[in-house]
Amino acid sequence: MKTFLKMPLIKANAMLDKLSQTDSFFKDPAISCWAKKQGKISIYSFAMVFATAEELQANYKAMRDHVAISFQSQVLESSAERWNLYLFYIVQEKMAHGLKQEIEHDKFSTRKIVCANVEGIIDEVRIQALIEAELFDFPITQRPVSTGTLRGLLDSAHPAVGQVLSKFADADKTASLEDLLNLLGHE
Repeated sequence: MKTFLKMPLIKANAMLDKLSQTDSFFKDPAISCWAKKQGKISIYSFAMVFATAEELQANYKAMRDHVAISFQSQVLESSAERWNLYLFYIVQEKMAHGLKQEIEHDKFSTRKIVCANVEGIIDEVRIQALIEAELFDFPITQRPVSTGTLRGLLDSAHPAVGQVLSKFADADKTASLEDLLNLLGHE
C-alpha cells in the first residue's frame, strides 16, 4: 500500500514579492498568497481580509482581476494549476447571503470562497486554518464494503432490471438490449 506524505500549506511570500514587481496591487498588506504541493502541481490560494461587507463588495473584483491577469495568465504554466486556484475573501462582519452567493458564483477566472463573520484576530495562522479547512481537511466517511455480487445487488434492488439481464444472457441480444433500454427509460 502506498502512503502519501501530507504536504503543508505554506505562505508564498516570494510569489507576492515577484508579483508586486510588476503589479503594485500585490503590495497591499491585506493580501496573502498560499501554496500547497499536491503531486506534480502546486495549489495556490490568495486571501484578502476585509473589515466590512461593503468594503468586500467594492473591492472583490479587483483582487479577482489582478490574480487572473498577473498570476493566472502570466505566472502559471500548468493547466492543472490554473484550474486549481482559489481566492479567499475573509470578512470580519456578518454579510448578506445574496452578496456571498454573487461572489462565490462568479465564474470568471477562479473559485471564490467567502468566509464571513470571522471573529477575533485574523492573522496568518487563522487564514491558513480557514484555507486548510475549506480545501484540504474534510472528513471521508468509510462506507461498509458489500460482499455481494453485482448481479445479486441488482436482483435485490432492481428485480425488473435483473430479469431483463437474465433474458439478455440467453436470448437475441438486440431484442433484449431494446427491452433493457426501454425498462431503464421508464424507471
